[in-house]
Amino acid sequence: MKHYNNMKNLVVAVLTVAALQTMAALSTGAKVQPQNSAPKEVKSAAADTLDPQLRPTPVRMRLLARSYGDSVVLRWAIDGFPEWRFLTQTGVNVFRYEPSAGLEIDTIAFQLKPLSREQMRQRYSQTDSVALLAMGSLYGTGSLTADMTPWTPGSMGAFVDIEQDQKMRLATAFLVSEWRSDLADALGLRIVDRTAKKGHTYTYIIRPAVEDTTGFFLIESERIMALKNENIALSLTLSPSVIQ
Repeated sequence: MKHYNNMKNLVVAVLTVAALQTMAALSTGAKVQPQNSAPKEVKSAAADTLDPQLRPTPVRMRLLARSYGDSVVLRWAIDGFPEWRFLTQTGVNVFRYEPSAGLEIDTIAFQLKPLSREQMRQRYSQTDSVALLAMGSLYGTGSLTADMTPWTPGSMGAFVDIEQDQKMRLATAFLVSEWRSDLADALGLRIVDRTAKKGHTYTYIIRPAVEDTTGFFLIESERIMALKNENIALSLTLSPSVIQ
């Protein structure tokens, strides 16, 4: 699926932030030494005011849809790399219901996950550079680690470098999914509902297939409401929470 403007805006925003931060660091021409120590009184104050009940900020899934009359195509994304990796391992569920037909809920996808590394290797040629990008974003072994950065492991500089590397991997997955629908399918980021009836109006819901019990991943589900399945150039209905 091409020309999903909202998905492109998300990818461009991530890439732009990463590029600007990298350019700002390089423009000085000098290596900045990280400050790894803090005064004892600051550490003590932080420990005294730390709430043991603090939990991570919830991360919302994003859902886009396009209707064709004979089918409805769904694409999903999420803002955080750790949450994305969690969902690639545990899967997502996609449900559909028709408000005018009562409360009956249909399961469109159950524990939808990306293809395994072996499945992707069998499906795509080693000369398919775009497919290799998709595989690398998910299964690549060249991820940046703390000892690979110019900063002291555990410092803020090391954390920032690793975060930028993760953002680039996440943006790469979304970008190749934008370029090619088969790769979006392979990465588990695209669902086609071929059972949707033409002219009917549906609500779609996507949510994690498995709820995290550790408290590290607070992922909010997303929905698209009142999507009419008709064959038009662009039929896009987003819930108010989705960035437009």
